[in-house]
Amino acid sequence: MKSKLVTDDFIHKPPTKFGRPGPVRPLYDWVYNIDLDKYNILISDPIDVVNFIAKHMIYQRDIKTFGVGEYWLQNSDEVYEYIFDKTFDDCDGAAVSVSSILYSLGNENIRIALGYCGPDPDKYALRKGTNHAYCLLMRDEEPDNPYLLDAVGDNIIFAFNKIDSKNNYETLVSASPFTKEIWIHGPWIEKYI
Repeated sequence: MKSKLVTDDFIHKPPTKFGRPGPVRPLYDWVYNIDLDKYNILISDPIDVVNFIAKHMIYQRDIKTFGVGEYWLQNSDEVYEYIFDKTFDDCDGAAVSVSSILYSLGNENIRIALGYCGPDPDKYALRKGTNHAYCLLMRDEEPDNPYLLDAVGDNIIFAFNKIDSKNNYETLVSASPFTKEIWIHGPWIEKYI
């Protein structure tokens, strides 16, 4: 997974703001600091966090859950509400929830990511753009091949999967809530440089 930090010297500025409703925000601003004690969230291992969200949040499109085509959880209270009370959301809700819990635990290697997930991403990612949200756990020993943290679905994971081992994913943009930096990846590098 090739990466390029987004800076002001890009000739063509890539998208860095996402989400709905209301004004779009930088991707890293969709990760919230959650009061883990208040909500009695005791898990800390990234695999446990992914499995926890996968089991507590049933995938449902935003149009059915919120009555609008796209809706991103607006604050830490909504993250809690949709994990425990309503238990429905789509991929961005799962990604915001996983990244917010890990961020609140102080995991500085977490990134929220958007990309293309589907058949033949090398062919379709650039043309179709982002269709999936998930998290990446960056690794110092292999910075171009982070672990994929995707809590959509109810499959329990027992070990980390490297993003490059998942041939149906193409990450296009990711952001760190700690450094407030955004990176573009793969085909977006060639498109915007």
